Amino acid sequence: MEDEKIYKILKKISENKEFSDEMEKVSPGIKAQMAGIMCRSWLPFGTTRKVIMAMIVLIALIGTILFDKRWLLILLIACTFSPRIMGEFLSVLGLISRFLFGTSKK
Repeated sequence: MEDEKIYKILKKISENKEFSDEMEKVSPGIKAQMAGIMCRSWLPFGTTRKVIMAMIVLIALIGTILFDKRWLLILLIACTFSPRIMGEFLSVLGLISRFLFGTSKK
């Protein structure tokens, strides 16, 4: 429950561009810290998203048991609901793009 409150506060802060820029001046790296906190949870925020994720996992498991193992690919869709998994995926994608295309942080 507390994570949802933190998420809502961080979302409001990130939506306010002026405040976000001012926070970055006062405390460099605050945006990265906020992103880290938002990507900490394995489960999505909000009851609706959790229910949708649970339904997708249930469909994948039932399909795997009754039909064949290709139904497990549906679990990849469920993974897109997890802030933690998407954060890790995008982090790795950023590392790969920096390696391949030679871009660097400035």
